[in-house]
Amino acid sequence: MKKEIVVMMAILAIVLSSGFAFGEATKGGYEVTVQIQFGNGNIMNANVIVPEDNNTAFEATKLACENMSLDFNYTMSAWGAFIYQIGWEKNHGNYSWFLYLWNDTTGSWELSPTGASSLKMSEGDVISWVFTQYNKTYAPIRMPYSMPGHYSASLSYRGSANNSGYYQNGVLANGTVWEFKGNYSWGFSSTPAVAYGMVFVADGAGLYAIGPGGVKIWNNSKGAVMQSSPVVVGDKVIVGTIDGYLKAFYVSNGTMAWEQKISNQSVASSPKVDMVNGMNVVFIGTYESKSPWGKFYAFNANNGRELWNISLNSGVYFGTPAINNGSIFIPLRGDYNSTTYSFSGPYGFVSINESDGSVEWNVSYTVPVKSSPVWAGNYIYAAVGNTLVAYNSTGKEIWNVTLNGTVSSPAYHSGVVYVNSYTWANGTSYSNVYAIDKSGVILWNTTVKGALYGGVILAGDYVMGVTGDKSSVVYWINSTTGNVVSRLFNNTELSYVLSSPVIYDSMVLVSSGSDYLLALAPNSTSMINYTKIVNPYIGQNMKVVAKGENVYQAYLYYRNSTRMMFRGVRMYYNATSGYYEAYIPAQRAPCAVQYYVVFYNTDGTTEQSATTETTVAQPVPELNSSFIILGLFVALFALVRRKL
Repeated sequence: MKKEIVVMMAILAIVLSSGFAFGEATKGGYEVTVQIQFGNGNIMNANVIVPEDNNTAFEATKLACENMSLDFNYTMSAWGAFIYQIGWEKNHGNYSWFLYLWNDTTGSWELSPTGASSLKMSEGDVISWVFTQYNKTYAPIRMPYSMPGHYSASLSYRGSANNSGYYQNGVLANGTVWEFKGNYSWGFSSTPAVAYGMVFVADGAGLYAIGPGGVKIWNNSKGAVMQSSPVVVGDKVIVGTIDGYLKAFYVSNGTMAWEQKISNQSVASSPKVDMVNGMNVVFIGTYESKSPWGKFYAFNANNGRELWNISLNSGVYFGTPAINNGSIFIPLRGDYNSTTYSFSGPYGFVSINESDGSVEWNVSYTVPVKSSPVWAGNYIYAAVGNTLVAYNSTGKEIWNVTLNGTVSSPAYHSGVVYVNSYTWANGTSYSNVYAIDKSGVILWNTTVKGALYGGVILAGDYVMGVTGDKSSVVYWINSTTGNVVSRLFNNTELSYVLSSPVIYDSMVLVSSGSDYLLALAPNSTSMINYTKIVNPYIGQNMKVVAKGENVYQAYLYYRNSTRMMFRGVRMYYNATSGYYEAYIPAQRAPCAVQYYVVFYNTDGTTEQSATTETTVAQPVPELNSSFIILGLFVALFALVRRKL
């Protein structure tokens, strides 16, 4: 009898237990993710394995910096390690590195309760270092802009405050994973921004927040734009509009936070954000058809309060400023004539102090400047007509290179400038893509068919660009050799592309003049073998199971019909079933629940299931788990009685 009771108890324990396996050391240590978020908005991340006997956040960060070839400097004391430099960012003034830890229970980032050398890490943990200013209460003014499974972010036009056009991950796509259709006949001209796992893009009908899989989270028609690209800062997304406003919307639900009238024309330049005196400040330039012509503004990004403005005696049109080390470098297209729709001088650049708008220096040209410069270290690279010009931080020209055709916005990384020019010959447009070292020497030059109006970006080992023709083509070029690696030819949704491509997880985003936003990726993306929801009933936790291979992290994201943003929870591996499992909390009333699964692979790529919607209904009594458990107890009681 005792033996049978023990067996029954064991069976009951198996039924009641979850079977989850987590927090276990693997490969001789714990595999963890370290994310680095720099002050200009660039984000890099790496998976590392910390040894079991030295599993601290300090050791993980050290290994990650070695993995990504980033400088890592610190001092040791009786209180542990003090990290004062990661990459090119050093602590100074009220700028510091802050350590965040992802809380799987709350699904949010939290400041680390201890220093890096005291914070112990377990299998699958995620930390984020954020270089930011702190305010008067010593609280950091920025948090991480990413989340597990969605580690990429592109906060503004050209990816960062200095317009680097650089993304850590390269994606060699061969198809469309999902597409989103806007509501404007002239399509998308703005470049998407990416943060918090969402995409923000605007057309002439409004501003959209789009979730993974191309699911619309919200849209607001008051965010209608034609050319301006959005910027994300804190809990807001900010954009210039057709009717001459700068408007801020809450990322969670799309309601307007504040607005400022800044022009009698549409706002064609894109806003930029930087940290100034413990405050997130948004900067924007305008153009006018009469005196005082264009202005340049600074606003408190949190509440929209104007901090200062200056008259430019010119206009900012298309080109977006670059920000670095307290200075803003502004391209000037000239004075606008609303009758002839043309611009006349003065043309050139002006550098101003971001604290008060005071002019530091300026340079003049005889041709309009309409592309965006990039500010890298102590040098500025800018397109002027058919010339790429390099300046130092005082405005002295270092060199210039004449290229074949009109030059677009450059990108920069590791001492090399990547830029394209475009021209026409015999009724056909062509682009020349160049790699130029920081001394002005052309390393290689590649010709492709079609005009790359939106400029090129550097994505991992690839130089990427999309032609703006009716039959658009996406090009991938080897950044070392200049050889064309791959082409992705147009479908009907991809044409007249004026924006820059953006990297979003393991996908490439392209917004098109045909009013489609396309997510391009390898065919393997979004091909998770299996997903299923179990027990979709009111008042009961709903289990989601998924299966995949080579998985390092698995996250379930879900929302119901009353929640705007997706909430993320970590999935754990069930060694018995071979599936990853997680739960959506019980719902109180009938509703629709949307969910998807993200697998973050050991090589840093992501796979994502399709977004699935299920209806939560009244429970079916015979399937209620409490009946099963009650039945086991009854059977156990009957067995015991019979033996007695």
